[in-house]
Amino acid sequence: MMVSLKINHVETQMELDTGSAVSVMAIDDYKEMFGKFPKMEPFKLCLRTYTKELVQPLSTLYVKVDVNKQVKTLSLLILNKGGNLILRRDWLSVLKLDWRSINHIPEAKNFSMSEYLDVFAENIWKIKNFRGNSK
Repeated sequence: MMVSLKINHVETQMELDTGSAVSVMAIDDYKEMFGKFPKMEPFKLCLRTYTKELVQPLSTLYVKVDVNKQVKTLSLLILNKGGNLILRRDWLSVLKLDWRSINHIPEAKNFSMSEYLDVFAENIWKIKNFRGNSK
């Protein structure tokens, strides 16, 4: 799920991840969004991912976060590399999100299942001349 918000007055989207404790951003994403990187102090702790890998954050910054007319100054860990911007439990404990809009799936208009009948055909999952097992 993606959450739209502003970080330091810049519109962005963050991936919602309730399984982790801290919100993170890759240094390249930070530079792309905000230009130069401010002077930083090294982050002294290591984090461990759910796959047990160690991650050494470069720094922690305090950023202004604006969502649903709430403006808060929150900590953001900066990583040397990474994927999406991640919004985690540390920010969720402070920000009140509009869960109805986050979980909203728009109604499909003019959808006709008859256009996709081949997807639901009985033999779609059969592969000729193939034998396998689930060991």
